[in-house]
Amino acid sequence: MAEVGSYKKTGLAARMREWMKGRKRPFTARMICDGLEISGWDERQKVHNSIPDFLKRGEVYQHQRGQISNLSPNQQKRRQNKQYKYNHGWRKAPKGKDKPRILKAMYISAMEFAASDIERLSGAGRNHVEKIIKSLVTDGDLSSSAGGHAPRESEPSTCITLRTVTGLRSR
Repeated sequence: MAEVGSYKKTGLAARMREWMKGRKRPFTARMICDGLEISGWDERQKVHNSIPDFLKRGEVYQHQRGQISNLSPNQQKRRQNKQYKYNHGWRKAPKGKDKPRILKAMYISAMEFAASDIERLSGAGRNHVEKIIKSLVTDGDLSSSAGGHAPRESEPSTCITLRTVTGLRSR
């Protein structure tokens, strides 16, 4: 049995992606299920639940049909058979795009800076900035100080100020 919080990858997203790439015309979630020969209710539900992820990434966009005269705008939004089109120009985002920006922000900000400064300068997320800072501190590339007071347990890394870059190695 799998651990709590983990899930088993079934390859459904990859199969959906391949099926959608082959379509030139708009499609619905039901058409995806039929095309992939998915008959079980649970599997069909997984297809419906994964479409917002494709929308968020920009792989798929909602196809705008003409106005349906007998339905109000509110009813049109609630329709279950929304049509989508695959964005053939979509490419997967390159990995490791934030780390060089975070390291440059550390270099630019002189000898003393806070994690929030790096977050603001680099435009990266808080978790990613803190993860890179922790790895640099454990490797000995940065030394940290508490910034005037010891960090409390309730705020473990928000008040830490980093000082003295002791030679950032290129990674």
